[in-house]
Amino acid sequence: MEIIWQIWALMGLLFLSAFFSGSETAFLSLDAAERARFGAERSLTSKAAAVWAAHPWRLLATVVLGNMAVNTLASSLAAGMLWEVLGGEGIVVATAGMTWLILLFGESIPKSLGVYKSEALFRRAALPLTVFSWLVLPLRELLRWLMALVASEEARREGVTEEELRTAVGIGHREGVLEDFESELIQNILSIDRMAVREVMTPRIEVFSLSAELSISEARHIVGQKGFSRIPIWKGDEDHIVGYVHIKDLLKAEIEGRAGKLENIARQVEFVPESKRVGELLREFRRERKHIAVVVDEYGDLAGIVTLEDLLEGVVGWIMDERERWRNQPRFLGKNRVLVSARMDLERFNDLFGTELDSEEAETIGGYLMERLGRVPRQGDRMRVVGDVEVHVVKADPNRVLEVEVRRLRPGGV
Repeated sequence: MEIIWQIWALMGLLFLSAFFSGSETAFLSLDAAERARFGAERSLTSKAAAVWAAHPWRLLATVVLGNMAVNTLASSLAAGMLWEVLGGEGIVVATAGMTWLILLFGESIPKSLGVYKSEALFRRAALPLTVFSWLVLPLRELLRWLMALVASEEARREGVTEEELRTAVGIGHREGVLEDFESELIQNILSIDRMAVREVMTPRIEVFSLSAELSISEARHIVGQKGFSRIPIWKGDEDHIVGYVHIKDLLKAEIEGRAGKLENIARQVEFVPESKRVGELLREFRRERKHIAVVVDEYGDLAGIVTLEDLLEGVVGWIMDERERWRNQPRFLGKNRVLVSARMDLERFNDLFGTELDSEEAETIGGYLMERLGRVPRQGDRMRVVGDVEVHVVKADPNRVLEVEVRRLRPGGV
C-alpha cells in the first residue's frame, strides 16, 4: 500500500515540476500586448498575473525555487523506493530514470505548451504561484537578490560590441531573416558616428543659392519654381554664404507686403567642417532644432550644404527629396532605353547595366562623364562608355549634367 502512495507522490511532484517549468516559459513568451491585457482586466487571476508581469525577477526566483524543491524531492523519493528493491544499484537506476522523466514530463512537454499557450497557461498559474511565493518568501528574496546581482555584473562585464552586432546582422541577412533594406539600415545606423558629413552633403557644384541683393518678390518667384524650402543666400560671390531663407519667410513677407532685399529676412546659418561626423551633427540638429548647415573644407572654403534630410538619407538610404525625384531610381523609356539621374552612384550604375566603370575621383555617372571628357558635358553629348553601352546627355546646365539616357544595352543588362 505504501508503494502506491509513493508512486502517487512521485507523479504529483512531476506534475509540480511541469507546472513551474511551464509557468516560467509561458511568462517569458508573453508579448507586451498580452502583459498589458492582464492589467486591464478585473478578474483575480488577471490581477495576480499583472503583479507578476511587473516583477519578473521575483517570478523567476519563485519558479527556480519551486523547480529545485520538487525535482530534489522527486529524485530522493525515487531513490528511496528503488533502494528497498535493488539496494545500492537502485540509486543509479533512480538517478537515470528521474533525469529522463524530469526532462520529458517536467521540462520538454510543459515548456512546449508554455510557448504555444502562454497567455492562457500563465493566467491559470498566477494565483498558485502567488501562494507558493508567500510560503517561501525569505528564500525567494535571497535568491532574487543574488540573481539580480549576477545579472547586473554580467551585463556590465559583457556588453555587446559593434562588431558582434555587425556579425549578427550579416548572419541574419545571409539566412534570409533580414531583407536587403533592413540589413543596410542597421549597418548604416551602426556606422553613423564614423560617417563624415562630406559623404552625405550636397556638393558645392549642385547647391542652389540666391543672391542677398535680390528683392523679396524676385526671390519668391524663383523659389516657387524650384520647390526648395530652405535656400542658402550669398553676398559678393556664390562661395560666400551669409545665411539662408525659409520659404515661409518669403510667403509671410509677401503677404505683409514687405519690400526690400533678401538679406533683410535671412536667418543665420551654422558652418561645420566636412570632417564632422554625421551622428554628431544629427544630434546637434535635433538638440538645437536646426535643419541646415554650410559645410566648409580645411581651408574654410565652401564645400557644400548639408540638411537634416541629407543626414537622415545617410542613415536610411536615399529618400524622396523635396522635388520628389529619386537619385538612384532609373526610368525605363522603352526597349534598350533607360533614363537615369547624373547623380546615380557609379556602383549602382554598374549593377544596373552590367558595366565595370571605375574612377579614383568621380562617385557618380555625371562625374565620370566629366572626367572622361575633360569638361562639363553639354546637352546632346554622346559617349560609348564601354562595349555597346552608350550614354546620351539629355539634360544639363552650364555647371553640371542633370540626366542621361543609356542606350544599346547588352542583353540581360537591365
